[in-house]
Amino acid sequence: MSRLDTAGVSKPTRLDDSFRAHGSFTESHTPASDKLPAVEKPQAKVGGIEVDAAGLLARLGLAALGVLGAAVLGMPAVLQVAASTPKSPAATPTLLWSGLLERTPVPQDRPLPADEPTPLDGAYAIHEPSPPQWWSCRRCADYRPSGGTWRLFFDRGVMRILYPVTGWKNLASFEVDGETLHLFNDPICPWDRGTYRWQEDEKGLRLETVEDACAFGLRAENLSRGTWSSCRPPDIRAAVSDAWSKLPECAHAALDSAPSLTPLSGYSVAVYPNDARGSNSPPRVVVGANPENAEPPAGVVISHDAGVVPYGMNLILWEGGAWAEASIDVTADAIGVQFWGPATMGAGRILFDGQEVWRGVASELGSSLEQYGGYVEVSGFAPGRHTLRVEHLDPDGRPVTVLFFGLG
Repeated sequence: MSRLDTAGVSKPTRLDDSFRAHGSFTESHTPASDKLPAVEKPQAKVGGIEVDAAGLLARLGLAALGVLGAAVLGMPAVLQVAASTPKSPAATPTLLWSGLLERTPVPQDRPLPADEPTPLDGAYAIHEPSPPQWWSCRRCADYRPSGGTWRLFFDRGVMRILYPVTGWKNLASFEVDGETLHLFNDPICPWDRGTYRWQEDEKGLRLETVEDACAFGLRAENLSRGTWSSCRPPDIRAAVSDAWSKLPECAHAALDSAPSLTPLSGYSVAVYPNDARGSNSPPRVVVGANPENAEPPAGVVISHDAGVVPYGMNLILWEGGAWAEASIDVTADAIGVQFWGPATMGAGRILFDGQEVWRGVASELGSSLEQYGGYVEVSGFAPGRHTLRVEHLDPDGRPVTVLFFGLG
């Protein structure tokens, strides 16, 4: 089954080399543990960048297509902004795929397929609107189809898959035989072979499972759950300029910088790493974020978006449940919010009485005993009714865990 022809554009001979040279993929989360065996390729250095020396000359004419990687996903540094207190520096961009493009499968079950173009070569994405994986675990099920955006990349006999929410990633060998796709040499299930029927049209790529027992059937459930949108630009001009209409799941995952803030007279914003309850100046009153589990004290009202996921004392913010807030009408000198969760927590922002006072990646505020986050506090305001609101902003869909609100 052949794919629809793009407007006069031949497929690149080796997309992953262009991606490496251009560094189009970036991330700001902590990569998941790497359990992928690798076969290293011969490398040479050109201007300080490692490239595939054997294919360099043949690929120079296609280097411009490296910007295709940006169609899959690119995340610049996230700025942290406060009303009057300096914040820690923003995250340094790194390769989103964290070395996955430099790796190839190990020929465990079958020999590696020929290193040549296939009808499936290209980048794809699918977005699941259900809540993403917001918990951490040592033995999370591989290929489990959690909510959020998933990325899929077929290139010359190598299938690579990425779940940006947690940083989970994997690869396998593949071969195309007419309308049939064969998967093998997957390090998660090295002796299991998967067989699918594939079809691609203007709506995207659809995979129908014929047989696949890998990861207790979760690989088949994940790959065949819906249509994978094609993230290919319509022509080379669009690829070079990046000026083309992208589907939401294919667009750059860029968090906008905070607007310039005009500090309100008399108050300040402070950021404390880790759990504020163990700090030298802990909150005087701790109010659990989940009002269903602990009733707030008099004068404090906790509200949240209907889609927020309650979990114990916590509230999990994500794209489908994007905000939570504490409104107070009691005497207090300060009010703050505690982020505390796994390393995969994403970005958000805080507003005090409607004024944005902070934005950043919650997991980067601090860490202790494999928990991540920090406490952001506003103080020095006049007596009266005030509201501290937390909003989820992460473009990759990574959730944010709110443990409690505090009063000082």
